[in-house]
Amino acid sequence: MESFLQPTITIDSLFSIQDDNDPDHTAEMLESEIYKLFQKTIQNEKPTNIIVIENKGWNLYQPYLKKLVGFHPISRLKPFHYSRSPRLLLYSSINPNNDTILLTDAVNYGKEINWVLSRNLFRFLNSKERITKIVGYLATEEGLDNIRKRNPEVSLNFVKIVNSIPEYEKEQKRMRLVYQNRMEPIDGEHPFMMMRTDTRDIGIDTLKSIITTSVPDFYSGEYEITDDFLKIKNKKSITVHFYNPEAFTVNLKDLSKNTFNFEKIALRFKFSTKDSVLRVMGVAMTDDKRSFFNIFYRLLKGSCSQNFPYKSCKRYHPLKRFNIIRSNFCPMCIDNNISRYVIMSFIESSEKPSEFHKIKWEIFETYLGV
Repeated sequence: MESFLQPTITIDSLFSIQDDNDPDHTAEMLESEIYKLFQKTIQNEKPTNIIVIENKGWNLYQPYLKKLVGFHPISRLKPFHYSRSPRLLLYSSINPNNDTILLTDAVNYGKEINWVLSRNLFRFLNSKERITKIVGYLATEEGLDNIRKRNPEVSLNFVKIVNSIPEYEKEQKRMRLVYQNRMEPIDGEHPFMMMRTDTRDIGIDTLKSIITTSVPDFYSGEYEITDDFLKIKNKKSITVHFYNPEAFTVNLKDLSKNTFNFEKIALRFKFSTKDSVLRVMGVAMTDDKRSFFNIFYRLLKGSCSQNFPYKSCKRYHPLKRFNIIRSNFCPMCIDNNISRYVIMSFIESSEKPSEFHKIKWEIFETYLGV
């Protein structure tokens, strides 16, 4: 079968980060500013609905949001305004009696924020409240003015406000150092595992050696290991691209009753040399074209037309009812099941007597994906 994958497109392959004498220090300085913003605008608030725009917005605040789970209802929002059928995608319910804060990383012209506010987000939730506050790190004065004109009742809270697009682009490049310094992935859709070890002085060559000895145990086809460019000195990142989906020991198409093609299958590894923490993330993307039929089949029949365990849906809809219609739920479900399969295949293979096994990794965080 011919190769179906393209090289990974990363932020830094599209936008170069300007030279920085000490990128690690810059990342830590910006991290401090973001934390102060979070403390001032979010942490000390009364119970409030917090809705975070993906992907970069979620990644920017994720370490601090984890500490508020249980006190504030927290949702993640993906605005598909670039598709034929604009829609909002929420991952958890919100309290209709609370005020609501919208979290974002940056505002350029304000078009995305105005689009979100215009979609009458709470129509499906029987909520009497609208978004009352927008919080972010970076914004242009023009973008904030555009939001104020259409939504004068909404409070805007941003740390860094610039007057020109060149200034905005320069600050965005600096913000990418924060994303690079984080162990949490910028893409919040895909499953990942976080592991740590007491073993020190683990290099990138050690990880590549572990990969080359583990992958053939569950995959017999062509694959490639690429180094991902990072400016942060104490973080290393590599990606394993799998080029033949039929070469896995389990036929991936058996995971679904539908026929679909793959756009990408990969494993992404990020390693912190500072504290010996490793992240393993699975990335499976299909171009499956499905309709609402799959959702309503599960809703009415109590079972999945894709033959997946109900628990994947139950995680977001515990009462077996869809408060928010998610037209792309089933495609995400398939992508996540395949991603989890690839991760677990690697973990199971690497735990056999090997260099990886000798290092004695401990899994301390698992994220199942959306």
